[in-house]
Amino acid sequence: MQSLTKEPKIETPSKFIIRLYAAIDDPNVTSVIWSRHETSFLILDKEHFQHHVLPMISKTTEFSGFIRQLNAYGFKKRNNIDPSVREYAHPNFIKNRFDLLTKLSRRSTGIVKIRECRLPEQHKISEREQFQAYV
Repeated sequence: MQSLTKEPKIETPSKFIIRLYAAIDDPNVTSVIWSRHETSFLILDKEHFQHHVLPMISKTTEFSGFIRQLNAYGFKKRNNIDPSVREYAHPNFIKNRFDLLTKLSRRSTGIVKIRECRLPEQHKISEREQFQAYV
C-alpha cells in the first residue's frame, strides 16, 4: 500500500543562478569575479563576458537580456567608482554560501495585459451622432 504523505520537495536553485555562481567562482574566468567583500560580483570586461561567459550561463547572448534576468531575480546594480566595471548584488548571492541560492527565485514581471473594452453594438454611437449631440 502506498503512503499518502507527500515527500518534501527538494529546493534547487535555477540553472541560471547555478551557472552564474559557477562562472564567478571559476578562477579561469577573469571577466567576472567576486567583490572584495564577497557579497556581490563585478563584471570587469563586458565584451569578454558577453562573448565568452554569457553563452555558458544564459540562453541569451545579449548583455541587456542578461541584465533583465538579473533584475527578474532581484539583483541590484551598485554604483562603482570605475564606470567600466559593473557590480551586482543580491542578499542571498554570497561567495561560499551555495545554500542560500535556493532563496533566489524569479519574480513575475508584474505586467498585466488589459483587454480592450468593447461596447455592445447597441451602445455604439457614430461620430456623426456624437457631433450632432453637441450642435
